[in-house]
Amino acid sequence: MPAFPLPLPVRVVLLTGLCLLLPAARLYAPARAAGPDAVLTVNSLEDTDLPDSVLTLREAILIATGALTIDISPEEQAQTQGCTYSGAGNITGGCGAGKTELIQFAPSLGVSPVIVLAAPLPVINDTAALTINGGAVLPIIDAAAAGADTDGLVITSPGNNISLVTVTGAPRDAFSVAGNGNVLFGIGARSSGRHGVLIGSGTGNQVQYSSIGVATSADTACTVGNGGSGVYIGASVTAATVAGSVIGCNAGDGVTIDGADENVLHTNHIGLSSTGVALANGYGVALFAAATGNQVGPGPAGEANVIGGNTSAGVYIVGAGTTANTVIGNIIGLKPGGEVAAPNGGPGVEISTGAGANTVRSNVISGNGAQGVLVAGVAGTVIAGNRIGTNGLGSAAVPNGAEGVTLQSGATGTTVGGAGAADRNLISGNKNAGVVIRDAATSNNLIEGNNIGLDASGAVKIPNGQAGVAIFEGSDNRVGGDGSLILQFISGNTREGVYIESAPGTKIGRSTSIGTGFNTSIAIGNTREGVLVSDSTGVVARPGIVAGNGLAGMAVVGSSASGNTLAPYLSGANGGLPVDLGNDGATANDAGDADTGPNGLLNYPTITSRTGGMVSGTACTDCSVLVYISYADPAASGGKAEYLTRVQAGGSGAWSATIPAGVPLSNISAMACTGACTPGSATSELAPVTVAAQVRTIEFAVSASTAQEGGSVQLQVRLTTSDGLPTASGATVQYSTVNGSATGGSDFTHAAGTLSFLGGTASGETRTITISTLADSADDAGETFTVTLTSAGNARLGSLSTHTVTIGPPGSGLPYRVFVPLVARD
Repeated sequence: MPAFPLPLPVRVVLLTGLCLLLPAARLYAPARAAGPDAVLTVNSLEDTDLPDSVLTLREAILIATGALTIDISPEEQAQTQGCTYSGAGNITGGCGAGKTELIQFAPSLGVSPVIVLAAPLPVINDTAALTINGGAVLPIIDAAAAGADTDGLVITSPGNNISLVTVTGAPRDAFSVAGNGNVLFGIGARSSGRHGVLIGSGTGNQVQYSSIGVATSADTACTVGNGGSGVYIGASVTAATVAGSVIGCNAGDGVTIDGADENVLHTNHIGLSSTGVALANGYGVALFAAATGNQVGPGPAGEANVIGGNTSAGVYIVGAGTTANTVIGNIIGLKPGGEVAAPNGGPGVEISTGAGANTVRSNVISGNGAQGVLVAGVAGTVIAGNRIGTNGLGSAAVPNGAEGVTLQSGATGTTVGGAGAADRNLISGNKNAGVVIRDAATSNNLIEGNNIGLDASGAVKIPNGQAGVAIFEGSDNRVGGDGSLILQFISGNTREGVYIESAPGTKIGRSTSIGTGFNTSIAIGNTREGVLVSDSTGVVARPGIVAGNGLAGMAVVGSSASGNTLAPYLSGANGGLPVDLGNDGATANDAGDADTGPNGLLNYPTITSRTGGMVSGTACTDCSVLVYISYADPAASGGKAEYLTRVQAGGSGAWSATIPAGVPLSNISAMACTGACTPGSATSELAPVTVAAQVRTIEFAVSASTAQEGGSVQLQVRLTTSDGLPTASGATVQYSTVNGSATGGSDFTHAAGTLSFLGGTASGETRTITISTLADSADDAGETFTVTLTSAGNARLGSLSTHTVTIGPPGSGLPYRVFVPLVARD
C-alpha cells in the first residue's frame, strides 16, 4: 500500500526538543577556530570614548577597528589583553586594524545590563574578524537615542561574530550586516523602527538561535516587535542561513527574501513562541523580486521550521523570476508537535503572480485560515509528499479553512503529487474540497498519486468537507495517469469524489481509485457520486476503480454536456448506476436515438446473440462498443461491471466480440462510445444484464492426509464459484479440530478459527490451516483426528467439509499442500 515518505513524528520530536533548549542556547556562543590576538573587556555601561578609568563598548569597538584617536588610561589598558602601548597610552601593536579581537563583558555589570547609546556605535569594518560575546552577562544595547535613521550595530567586513547581545529601540535596523561569513548567534533584535536584522549584501552570513521581535523564545504576547521584518535578506545576498530562531511580532514579514539567491531558513519558529503561542508577523516568510534557489527548511537532521500564527500566508512566493525555491519539511499552521492548529491568517503556502517552477514538498500544512496551498497565475509548481489538512501523523483532521490545494487564475503545469511513493500527498480533513482547480485559463495541471479523503493508513476516512477534487472551468486538467497500477485514492469525502463543471478536456486516468481504501476490496465511499460531470464537453473519465460511493458511480448532467467519455475499468456497489446519463437512474433506449440530454442520452448497445464464445448485437453507426463482464446488473443501482475489451461497430451498427474462455456469455454487458472512442466521444450507460446469483462453495481440497508424529500438517481449504468468476463479495468459514482415536493436547494441538476470502478472490483459491502433532512415549501410529468446517458465511459448505488426519510414526508422512496462484480482479 502507499507509504508516506516523511518520518514526520521524528522531525516533530527533534523540533520540540530544540524549542525547549532555545532559552538555554543563548548562554553559549559558537566556538571559534583559533584564539583572538587581543581580548577587550567592557566594564562600563557608559557610552563614551574618554581616557578615564573604565572601558566602554564604544571604546572597545574603536580599538578593535583601529579607529580610536585618544590615549588609553592605565585602568583602561588593564581591560585589554594583547595590546601594546607607548608610555603616553597610545596603542603600538597587538590589537587594532588587521588584528582579531574578542570583546567581552565584565561579570560585575550584572545580568542583562543596559547600555544607552547617545550616538551610533562605530561601524565594524576591519579586515580581521571581531567577536563580541555577551556571554552570561547578556548585555542590552538601547539605540533609541542614537540618532534619527540610525542602526544599532553595523557590520561591513567579513568573518565577524556577534553573540548573546541584544539591540533594542534602533531607529532603523537593530543589526545591519554586509560582508561575507558573519555570524549573529543568540542575539536579540527588538523594538526597532525597521528590521530586526538586515543582511544587505555578502555571502554565507548566518543568524542562529536568536530572538527577533520577541524578548524571549517563550513570550506570550507581542510587546517588543520590530517595525519592519524580523530578518530582511536583500538582493545582493547569497547563501545566508537563518536557523534555530524565534521570529515574531514583526510588523512586516518574519523573514523577507528580496531578490536574494540560495539562502536557507531552518529550525525556526516564525510567528510562534517555542510553546506555540501566536506572535504574529505579517507574512511568515516572503520571497519576491526574482529570489531564486532558496530553501525554507529543513535542518541538517531534518528539523522543521514551525510557521504559524502569522497574519497573512505562512510562506508567500510571488513575482516574475521568483523561481526554483523549495519549501520542504516544515510544519505550517500548527503548533510544535504537529497536532494543534496555530493558524496563519491566509494560506499555508501561497505562490502567485508569475513565480514559476517552485516546489512545496514534505511539509505538514494544516490549520491555516485559508487554503493549505494556493497557486495562482504561475507555471510549473510541484506540490508533493505533503500532509495537507491533517496532523503530522496523518491520523486526524486539522482543517485548513478553505481547500487543501487551490489552483487558479491561470496556474498551468502544476503537479500535485506524482508517481513515486515520496511524491504522494495526503490531502484530507479540509473545510472545503481537497483540491480545487478554477478559472478558464487554469489548464494542463496534473493531480496524481495522492490520498484524498483518507488517513495515512488508507483504511479510515478523514473527509474533506466538499468534493475530493473539484474542477471548475479549467481545461485539459488531469486526475491520475494511464498506468494500470492504482496510485491515487479519492475516497471518503463529504460530496463527490471528483466534480467537473464547465471544464472541457478534463481527464481521469486508470491509476485512480474512487471510493475505496488502499485495500481496494474495502469500500470507503464518497457520500455522493464517485464522479459527477456537469455541463462539460470532451471529458475523458476512465478511472481504474469506482466503488462504494453513495450515489451513482459516474454521472453526467446538464443540457450542454456532450462528448464526454465515462467508462470506468471497474465499477460496482455504488448507490446508483455504474454510469448514469442524467443522474436519474437507468435510461431506456429510444427508437432512432432521437432524444436529447447529457451525452445526447446515447443508446446503449443491444446484445442479440451469445453463443460459441462470441457476443454480438447492434449499436450506433460506426460506434465503438466497450465490452464489460457484469457481476451484478449494471443497469440497476449497485450494479457491478468490469471492462474487458473494445470492438468497432460497422456502418450498420452491427458488432461482435470474442469473449475470453471461462467468462459466462450471459454476464456480458456493453457500452456504446461514438466514433473511435477518442477524446470528444460520448458514451452511453451500460446495457442491462440479468446476472444469475453467484454461488460460492467452500470445502477441503482433499478428504484425508497423513502427518508424522511430532510434525505438522497443512490443510488446504478451497473456495469455488458457480460462474467461475472472482467472488462478488467476501466469504468466511469456521474450522475446528475434533478428537478421534488421537487426543487433542497429547497427540495433536487443538486448533479453531475463521478463514476469510475477500471480495474479488479468484475461484479455486485456497486458504491454509496448519495443525501440529505432538511426540510422546506412546505409539500413535494409525491414530486419527478430524478437522471440520462449519458456519460458512456468504457461501455454502461443499461435500468435503470434514478432513481426516492420520498420525504416523516420525518420518512417516508428508504434509499435503497445494499451491494455487493468487489472481486479484478488484
